[in-house]
Amino acid sequence: MIRKKYVTWRSLEKGQTVHSWKIGNGTRMARSTVKEKNAAFVTLLIFGTTEEQIPSEGTMFEVDMTEQEFRQRYQKQAEELMAAIQTTLPRYAIGYHEMWNSWITYDPYEMAALCQKDKIRIIGHCKDITPKHNLFDNTVQDIGICAEYEDGEKIWCHASMDALQDMLKLWEKRQARLVNEAQSN
Repeated sequence: MIRKKYVTWRSLEKGQTVHSWKIGNGTRMARSTVKEKNAAFVTLLIFGTTEEQIPSEGTMFEVDMTEQEFRQRYQKQAEELMAAIQTTLPRYAIGYHEMWNSWITYDPYEMAALCQKDKIRIIGHCKDITPKHNLFDNTVQDIGICAEYEDGEKIWCHASMDALQDMLKLWEKRQARLVNEAQSN
């Protein structure tokens, strides 16, 4: 759901994938392909087998965002996250260890989107934790990424300092490239 958006029929293109559509208070979820569109109806090929005409006006169609749209949407949150994650926190300020870590990724935009969805914000990292060996990818998770819920409750989850450093380097390169592109335009 994070990388999707709702659009009107005018923004749809023939052959585009539609994940769901809303009409009034109802939502229909069915992976579909736009076959035709006009001011009266959008013809969808549902699950590749059944054609259905959906009223054009008053319907919102859920489609994938482009990578550029996704990055533009979460740019501010990613900037805030990257500034905050560089803060080194003492052990007493990080809250409790949480096993739920689906909000941790090493893509700043993806992580910003997940944090927004889960209503948490990154507040830093802590080096003063007991490292753990990740059996899935054979890495050592030697830091804790720290986050805070809206009510102030703090949590942390294991992460890798090497992966965090790589994320910071890639972020700096990307930001420098964006500045260069803006100056050349």
